[in-house]
Amino acid sequence: MPGTARVAIHTTKMCSQTVHLIDTPGFDDSRRSDSETLQELAYWLAAAYEQEIQLSGIVYLNRITDNRLRGTAQQGLRALKAMCGNRSLHGVVFATTMWDKFAPEFILKAFKRHEELRKRIHEEMGDNGGQIVALTAGAADALKVVEQIIRRNSRMTLEFQRQLVDEGLELQETDVGKILFARPSDRYAEHQEAINKAQEAILADACAQGAASTANRDFAMKSMLNDLDARTERSTQMQQKLSKIRDDWDKKLQAEREALDQAARTTQELFTIKTKALEDLHRQDRSHVPPGPSTPTEMALVGDLERLGRQEEVIMWRKSQRLETRHTNRVSPTSTFGVIGASLAVGQLIATMACTVM
Repeated sequence: MPGTARVAIHTTKMCSQTVHLIDTPGFDDSRRSDSETLQELAYWLAAAYEQEIQLSGIVYLNRITDNRLRGTAQQGLRALKAMCGNRSLHGVVFATTMWDKFAPEFILKAFKRHEELRKRIHEEMGDNGGQIVALTAGAADALKVVEQIIRRNSRMTLEFQRQLVDEGLELQETDVGKILFARPSDRYAEHQEAINKAQEAILADACAQGAASTANRDFAMKSMLNDLDARTERSTQMQQKLSKIRDDWDKKLQAEREALDQAARTTQELFTIKTKALEDLHRQDRSHVPPGPSTPTEMALVGDLERLGRQEEVIMWRKSQRLETRHTNRVSPTSTFGVIGASLAVGQLIATMACTVM
């Protein structure tokens, strides 16, 4: 859902170490703009940097099922390189996924794509880039990647973090921002010129062909204006400094917490109502009806209770995976920004970014 947080955390024990896997949004995501993705990454990465919590590695996930390396995917690679900086690229593992989607007779084709990706990454990253692995065995291979990062036991500070916090740059002024977005003024001028040309075409068409064609042109014009509004909003987001990003994401996270709390309360209230209704039904059955098979009403209530139970489990799981629930004693727990937990510094922090590269 656009406008909602995507960062989640999964904590486990591996190789006698506490490992925190941070699931982050990636670029080229059809569900959100790159500007929003970069905002959320800025929010969390800056918080970790200020609390001296360093990443142990980044796993950059790439689908092997896509036919070719698209322009947006190439831009995503360049953005990752700019975000890490040359000194931290060694900590990135590029992993191809979805090998199980290939029929056996197409496996060789998949390996060919994997090799193409290897060459492309080497061209983009040079000798500083990390390794490239194929997760052909799914979860088993993924665990091996995490184990390798753990045993390496290194820490990395991203150039993006340093530029946001130490230099106080706006998103568009960071190295990664420069790659993902042209200057807002340039983009605005480009689209304004296109609109002016469309207006001229509408007037000329109205004179030549009448109202029907004009209506079609007007529809196209409206679509172009909507696109301009969206691009202008994204450009505005990119001009924000870290303090504004924090304010915005504090509000988003607070709204999500309240929504989850309300969903939990509603589910519990419904569960209580359905449970009481089932108990009343059982009392009536014992009083008036001999023991026998469940009635349709009873079966419906049992089904509702099972559904509500699963729903409550999902809500509790989502709440537990939220990164800001890991509280730290160094800051007020009422501040959403400051609640990236001190416990994260105890173990190894590994970020995963799901991106379309192949």
